[in-house]
Amino acid sequence: MSRRVRDLMHRNFIQVSPHERVADVLQLMALARVRALPVIHGGVWQGLVSHRDLALAALAGHGVPSGDIAEHVRAIAPVSPDAPLSEAARRMLGDAAPCLLAVEGEAGEARVVGLLTESDLLREAYRTGGGPAA
Repeated sequence: MSRRVRDLMHRNFIQVSPHERVADVLQLMALARVRALPVIHGGVWQGLVSHRDLALAALAGHGVPSGDIAEHVRAIAPVSPDAPLSEAARRMLGDAAPCLLAVEGEAGEARVVGLLTESDLLREAYRTGGGPAA
C-alpha cells in the first residue's frame, strides 16, 4: 500500500506570520535548526520563508533585509494529506521547496493540518530501502 502525506506529516510545527521581523525569523530558524518556516496568517497558508531566500535577498541588498518577512514569502501550493508521498516529492523538487503544508477543505476554507519536509521523505526512503546502496 502506498504511503500518504498524512503518514509522515508533522501535526505540531513552528509557523510564523508575514508580519514577523526578518531578524527574528532568522534567529528562530537557527534555534529550531530548520531551513524554512511556513507562513500562516489568520489560519490561511501564505507560503513559506526559507533561509535560502533570505540569504539571496541579503546578497542582492548587501546585508540582512530589514522589516518584516512579507516580501520574502514564497507562494507554494499546499498538498492534500491524502496525496501519495511520490506526488509530494515531485512537488517539492519541482518547486525547489524544502517543505509542504498539508491542508484539508476547499479553497478559502482550507485548514492546515500538517507539515511535510524533505528530511521526512529522505528518512522514509532509507526506511523502505529506497536510499543509496550501502
